[in-house]
Amino acid sequence: MITEKMKNIVFYIKTDVDNKMRKYNLTTVQILLLEFLNNNRDKEIIQKDICEHLSLKHSTIINILKRLESKELITKKTNYKSVISITDKGKELLKKLGVKTGFIEDILLNGFTKEEIEVLSSQLDSMFKNVSNTK
Repeated sequence: MITEKMKNIVFYIKTDVDNKMRKYNLTTVQILLLEFLNNNRDKEIIQKDICEHLSLKHSTIINILKRLESKELITKKTNYKSVISITDKGKELLKKLGVKTGFIEDILLNGFTKEEIEVLSSQLDSMFKNVSNTK
């Protein structure tokens, strides 16, 4: 029952954001990656950081980065490691789309009290601990 509800929430959010981003030829994951880069402009972000943040495989991130780089939304500077940054074009796109830090969280938690959010957060931490200990 809970698993089905969680799956439905994730599916609905992904579908909704993907539909809104379709006219820009972007996906939810690409937007989340741009948001991550935008929120961490003061740091040197490498592919490993993105993999960890989005919980995706290295090969998947490489393909996403290639697509975003071809659209001139990010740059990748390689010296001894590849540092990924959002471009001005990428920042403008996020601004145009109204994407801000935690935009999905804002949608999910609309109408929740601070106490309800704290309880839910704790419960989700416990769930994650449960699933991550099964590996």
